Amino acid sequence: MESEPLIREVNLMIQVFTHNHVIEALATGVGVYEYNLDDNLRRDEVMFSNI
Repeated sequence: MESEPLIREVNLMIQVFTHNHVIEALATGVGVYEYNLDDNLRRDEVMFSNI
């Protein structure tokens, strides 16, 4: 049984003159995905703020 290939996308959103940088991590394909940053707890939320 073949599955669709996993597609990953990462967007860095920088707000000018602020210290609140945001990373958005997206994965597309069959399955349920969890995200983490720097080996922190895994979560369903795709937005990481105050980076």
